[in-house]
Amino acid sequence: MPARPVTLGLLVLVAAAAGHGSARPAADADPYTAFPKLVPPPAGRPGDGPPPALPKLVFPANATPLDKVRVAQVHEGESFLARVRARIELGQIDGPDFEEYYRVAAEVYKVKAELAPDAAGKVAAYEARVVAFKGWERFVEARVNAGTDRPQVLHLARFWRLGAEKELLLLQEGLAKAGKK
Repeated sequence: MPARPVTLGLLVLVAAAAGHGSARPAADADPYTAFPKLVPPPAGRPGDGPPPALPKLVFPANATPLDKVRVAQVHEGESFLARVRARIELGQIDGPDFEEYYRVAAEVYKVKAELAPDAAGKVAAYEARVVAFKGWERFVEARVNAGTDRPQVLHLARFWRLGAEKELLLLQEGLAKAGKK
C-alpha cells in the first residue's frame, strides 16, 4: 500500500507539468509595445477577397545595378508574402511558414528602407514593418487561442514584432543624433 501514494503523487506532478506547457496565454494579456499608435487595420474574414495584385516590377530611372537588385528583391519578397497570405485564406499554413514569413518580411522592409530617398521614407518603411508584424501577431494569437497553434508560436510572433520595434527605435535614435550634429 505505501507505493500507491508515491504513484499518485507522481501522476499529479506529471499532470501539472504537462498542463503547464500547454497553457493558453491569457485573453486579456496586453503585451508591451513601444508604438501603441501603430496598429494594423481591422482583421478581415477569410474569403473577403483575393490579396491585392502586386504592381509590375519597374526600375527607377537611372537606377544603379545595386538598386535594381534591391527593387527586384523587394518584389520577390512581396510576392512570397502575398502567396503566404493566400495560403492563410485557404487555411493551409503551419509552423515552418511562420519562421519563413518573419525572416522574409523583416528583410523586405529593411530593403525598402535602403531604397528610401530620405529619412522619412526609411522611418515609414520601418513603421510599416511594425504594423505588419502586429497584424501577424494578432493572427497568431487568434490561432493559439483557438487551439490551432502551440502557445510558443505567439511568443515567436511577439519576439519578431519587438525586434521590429527595437530597430525602429534605433533608427529614430540614430536620425535624432545625426540631426543634432
